[in-house]
Amino acid sequence: MIYLLPGDTFVNQPSLRFGLYEVRVPQLASLVPVKPFAQMDVTPEDFPFLKDIRGIDDVRLQEYGQAMQTGAPWPE
Repeated sequence: MIYLLPGDTFVNQPSLRFGLYEVRVPQLASLVPVKPFAQMDVTPEDFPFLKDIRGIDDVRLQEYGQAMQTGAPWPE
């Protein structure tokens, strides 16, 4: 399902600090609940690049963040 949302309450998410680094989050967020004004049903066949999509491993992502914060070796 894809939801179409009104954009009037969305703002850029603030940057995050990782040790000496500032990371900019390239997405918008609404700080208040938003009611969709439309929605569309989608199926896997609607995505021509589906075979190129991969998921996020939260544990691995945390390992990378920890390495960046502490200067530890980059996880393999």
